[in-house]
Amino acid sequence: MPKTLLSFLGTGPLIRDKENPQREYKKARYKIDDSFYETSFVSAAIAQHIRCDKKIIVGTVKSMWEEYYRYFVEGTEAFDENLFWELVNFQDKANHLTEDFPFKAQLEKALENTHIIILKYGINESELNENLLSILRVDDFLGQDDELYVDVTHGFRSFPIFANQVVMYLNKVSSKNIKVQKLYYGMLDIMRELDYAPVVDLSSVLKLNEWILGASELINKSDGYALEQLLKERDSELAKVVGNFSNAMNLNYSHEIRKQYERLLKADFSHLSPQEVLIAEKAFNEFKASFDLSKKHSLFQLDLAFWYYRKRFYGVSYLTLTEAIVTYIAEDINPLNPLENSVRDQAKKEIHKRNVELAHLFTTVNKIRKNVAHMLDKRHDTYLNDIQNLEKRLKKAKSLMK
Repeated sequence: MPKTLLSFLGTGPLIRDKENPQREYKKARYKIDDSFYETSFVSAAIAQHIRCDKKIIVGTVKSMWEEYYRYFVEGTEAFDENLFWELVNFQDKANHLTEDFPFKAQLEKALENTHIIILKYGINESELNENLLSILRVDDFLGQDDELYVDVTHGFRSFPIFANQVVMYLNKVSSKNIKVQKLYYGMLDIMRELDYAPVVDLSSVLKLNEWILGASELINKSDGYALEQLLKERDSELAKVVGNFSNAMNLNYSHEIRKQYERLLKADFSHLSPQEVLIAEKAFNEFKASFDLSKKHSLFQLDLAFWYYRKRFYGVSYLTLTEAIVTYIAEDINPLNPLENSVRDQAKKEIHKRNVELAHLFTTVNKIRKNVAHMLDKRHDTYLNDIQNLEKRLKKAKSLMK
């Protein structure tokens, strides 16, 4: 798979020379994994280490493009000294008000397999929004199956935040099969202590983002598939438990939900990392607070109806509420087999005899259930009222199904 390096370019310190003002990064000894590289550009060390095929370089009009050009092109036939001095003169005058960077095409041609993205300084909301839009267009310069490596060592402190958004965008929105492999940061600050600058991999932050998003999907949509995929890397059996629970929730088979939920309560997350345990427990604690296995099945179904309502799955909530009422009457008829079809049919026929108030509620919600289940058009003019009245009907059922 092609390897692409996304790197941010800063301004660099100015060498105070009246005759020849230039900027450059100081040469440093970088350590990546077990290898050392001596260079003034950490991106050069990373590119060599990963053997990258192409680069995306992100900076502002004031970034040290002249030094980047000199470092990577000098000594080749593509180097143009006139272009270098034009860049020097341009950078000397450029500031946050400079609108255009006229050298982009020339630099991309000379640098080969390199795409340049120019960002604003980001000193107000308008510039920040423009920057976000520009950085998300990284997707346009990546191939279908690229491996992406990100370097956030240099540039404004806001740029790593943009890098994080790019990663989330590529993982969750892009239609391409891009794999974000590493998030690098060169720790130049501690070079005096170690006699080298470690280039650390911050990919654990990206993985943590995935866990957070996975937990959010489970909490808000009963979709545990993202967590299931993450857990497969740690514990295939635990991943299966989470996946089965999510399947049962999404199919809304209340008996299976109850069974899989019981297994989930017994699951052991202790062998995961502390961060993963924290997120997983947060995700499943809401279910623990919402469902009580000691209740009879009709009340468990009612809890499910409340849960679907809180998640704004209004149609599923009505379906589940209707069945909870039927189960409640069926439990009175045959406590041992309330889910048998014959018992439930009998419950529907006898509900008006056994509980008049509950029968009236059942008649109302069952009309809505039929409209949802059969995709009818009979209640199109009342659908907002059906949503607004759902909570009141759930609470009514709870008071009647004690």
